[in-house]
Amino acid sequence: MVEPHIAILMCTFEGERFLAAQLASILAQTHQNWTLWVSDDGSTDQTLEILRATQALWGKDRLKIVEGPWEGFARNFLSLACRPEIEADYYAFSDQDDIWLPSKLTRALEKLTEQPHNTALLYGSRTSLIDETGTPIGISPLIPKRLDFSNALVQNVAGGNTMVFNHALAKTLRGAGATLDIVSHDWWLYIVATATGGTVLFDQEPHILYRQHKGNLVGSNLGLTSRFKRLQKLFSGRFAGWIQQNHLCIKKLEANMTIESFRRAQLLATIHQVWLHKRLVYFFQSGARRQSMTGNIALLVAVILNQV
Repeated sequence: MVEPHIAILMCTFEGERFLAAQLASILAQTHQNWTLWVSDDGSTDQTLEILRATQALWGKDRLKIVEGPWEGFARNFLSLACRPEIEADYYAFSDQDDIWLPSKLTRALEKLTEQPHNTALLYGSRTSLIDETGTPIGISPLIPKRLDFSNALVQNVAGGNTMVFNHALAKTLRGAGATLDIVSHDWWLYIVATATGGTVLFDQEPHILYRQHKGNLVGSNLGLTSRFKRLQKLFSGRFAGWIQQNHLCIKKLEANMTIESFRRAQLLATIHQVWLHKRLVYFFQSGARRQSMTGNIALLVAVILNQV
């Protein structure tokens, strides 16, 4: 049997420091039926030279390089995922500075191929954290609770660098549009998958080494400092802005959403427009929830303070 073909979607920007190591880890995958698509967002360092040298070794059928929209990492990933010429059975997001363990793609396929293929499927996993030198420094948190639209409305749980998704989800993603003003590509993919009745699979075993360094646009959620920063965002109004931003994008999904998802999204989108009593009613009816007890308490306080 022919193994499923995976389109690996990597976005680069000033990635010369760690890019070669990530490319080597992709080449070392036990699953070998893949094509790497790289969208560069205007790098001025040696990123493109590294990519072109690798392309000369691998061949243009194995590594394809395109120009990004120059509008930040989220729009770059979304535009790459929505390119109509990229056709595959599955799609895998890749950052430029991580290291994939050899089993990364194989493990994702093991989980995904157990599910019906006619609905949206999304796989994510925990990550092992490393510093700039490659030294292990921890592991990302467990995800203890169900992954569904109620959670996706108020929390992004899986890193995009771990995500693998099927063609059914890619079609819905593309139908919503490549130029949406999304908060982040991974949160948007979680929303799209769950809003349309898809299945999200979270692997509690890590299969990538997630590099933490000063250039990270998005870092891990590990430690008290990260928790404090998340609380700051929750009560500063920034989180409320994200919720409203996501809702504007969700409108593009309405034709494909389940009735229940549509109802939950509408309730959450309007709670900032009503008085406290009705705000609490709308919030509880929406079912919106985070993965931890402390996160849910903070979310409730934010609702009371009209910061959602």
